[in-house]
Amino acid sequence: MRNEFPTQQNARRQLRFGNLFQENMPVRDFYDKVRRSAELLGYGNDVLVNQFLRGLNDDCAIEAERIGAERDIEELVGLLKRVEKRKAELRLGRERRENIQYQRDRQIIPEQLPPVSQEPVILKPVQHHAVTQGEMNHLLQQQAETFQFQIHQLQESLKARDVKPVYRPKPKPTPRYHDDWDDIPDEAFNPPDEDEIAKRIAKARERREDAELNRAMRELFLDDHDDPMDTSNAIRGVPIELVQGENGEIMLVQKKR
Repeated sequence: MRNEFPTQQNARRQLRFGNLFQENMPVRDFYDKVRRSAELLGYGNDVLVNQFLRGLNDDCAIEAERIGAERDIEELVGLLKRVEKRKAELRLGRERRENIQYQRDRQIIPEQLPPVSQEPVILKPVQHHAVTQGEMNHLLQQQAETFQFQIHQLQESLKARDVKPVYRPKPKPTPRYHDDWDDIPDEAFNPPDEDEIAKRIAKARERREDAELNRAMRELFLDDHDDPMDTSNAIRGVPIELVQGENGEIMLVQKKR
């Protein structure tokens, strides 16, 4: 095993020497790496030059072909180094110019249009219109007519919904013993006649109509929302009362003070 170790190590060095390429390495560093590997393997100058030229990248290979590959290896490496440095300076200068141009483009100030003269706007306060007594009376009359018309419609609707009384058959009297007659009131022996029943039904119908009228009037007052900008609200402070006319209609009039 000890006798075979130098042979294996030499084989690995030969394999590594054949796979040496420049890629992004500077040309001087790449030449030094190839030269050290050739010295370890005991190769001559021809093998060194051959591997160096074969491992150059595209840019350096083109420049070596342009300069002349038959030159001395040290001179060729020096010329390639100068070309490489010059290209790096050109690339750096181009990038710097592009960066300066980019910064200038960002600092371009847009052109501002000249100011246009404009007349000043004068705001005038709005004068409130005072309500005269004639306008107040006119608004009050309109409100009264509207309310009277609503009451008339309500009365017509109540008359249309008038229900005739339903007469039910009289219940049959329950037989009682004479001993229990003392506790029975006199009305049990004298039941009301049909006229009395009709009067009671008429009174109940009148009470029902009055209740419906009062409820409708309350709804009218509840639906009348106040509007601070509406001049018709001025009639709120005027006393108003309902008066029944000669024909039975209900009218809205101003209460006398």
